[in-house]
Amino acid sequence: MNIRIVTGFGLSLLLGACGESTPPSNEAAVAPQGQAQAGQSDCDPFLQFCIKSQVSGAATASGVSGFGGRTPCAEWAKGGAARVLELPNMLPMGEQNKITVALTRVGAYSAPGEYTLVSTSSGQGAIPDMLPAVDTGEQSFGEGAGSQAKVRIEADGSGRLEANGLVEIKAAHRMREPDPAARLNLVMQWTCRDVQ
Repeated sequence: MNIRIVTGFGLSLLLGACGESTPPSNEAAVAPQGQAQAGQSDCDPFLQFCIKSQVSGAATASGVSGFGGRTPCAEWAKGGAARVLELPNMLPMGEQNKITVALTRVGAYSAPGEYTLVSTSSGQGAIPDMLPAVDTGEQSFGEGAGSQAKVRIEADGSGRLEANGLVEIKAAHRMREPDPAARLNLVMQWTCRDVQ
C-alpha cells in the first residue's frame, strides 16, 4: 500500500474543512511510549523539518521524512497577532506502506502551545483550521463526522499532531466509493532546525 501526497485546490474542496482553533493551552504534550520524536540526524541536512509519522486503523505504517523551509524556527513558532500557521507536510516515506500527510493548518495561531483544530466556522471571516489529509494507496482520508485533531507547537519550532477518526473521502483521482466505516488515526512529530 503506497501513500501519496494529495495536493491542490480540489482536495481543499473535497474536505470542506472550516473552523477555528481553540486558544493554546500550557499543557505539556507527552509522547506515548515507543513513539520517539524524529531527530535531525534522520533527515537530510538541507531540510528544515524532520518528521516522523505513524498511522493506524484502516491502514498501518510509519516513516521518517524531511520537509523544506527557510523561515528561522523560532520565528516560525513565535507568538503575536493571530495568523495562519501551515504545518510541515510529510512526503511519501516509510518502509513498505509509505505515509504522506498534507494540508494541515492552525487558522488562528497566536503563540506556542496546544491547539484543538475545530471544524466549524465562526462566521466572522476567520481563516479556518484544516485537519490533515492522508492518501494511502487506494484510500484517501480527511476530516469527517467524529474527526478530531490537536497540535502542539513548541517555541523552538518542533511539534506534534494527533488526529483521530479521519474518514475515508472520495478523491478526484479515485474511481471507487469510500468505505463509510474506514477510520484512520495519525501521530506526526517533527523537529525544526535553521538552514541557510
